[in-house]
Amino acid sequence: MGQSVVLIAPRRFGKTSLLLEMLSRKKVQGSFTVFVDFFSTPDLLSLAAEITTQALVNKKWSWTVYQLKTQIFELLRNFQFRQTVDQYEFIVGFGQQNPDEWELLAESIRFIEKFSQNHGQAMVGGFDEFGDNKKRFISSP
Repeated sequence: MGQSVVLIAPRRFGKTSLLLEMLSRKKVQGSFTVFVDFFSTPDLLSLAAEITTQALVNKKWSWTVYQLKTQIFELLRNFQFRQTVDQYEFIVGFGQQNPDEWELLAESIRFIEKFSQNHGQAMVGGFDEFGDNKKRFISSP
């Protein structure tokens, strides 16, 4: 329904456990899910790649996910990544010399919605450790 929920509590209160349980239940109910732990993404490029990877995992494209997870930086350095997924083609300009990381992030977020729409399934996303990212990512406009 396009709603967002923010859960705020002190450390060690079970926020992540609650989030993972909710995503697990939604998956059992047939929804696609995306889970991204912001602490595991050191920069915007990694964040964009992780969001896209997590969306793809829902259809078990293991080769594509493997390539994104284990070889992403090599791929990104050498060429523009282009992949067709069930009649949906997305182009992410990771391979550019000086990529616009904010645009790549926006494209990855748009991909979540388009992927969900193309497969006719609801998508529920969980973003963990979101609060401290202003310090890490907000260094450019």
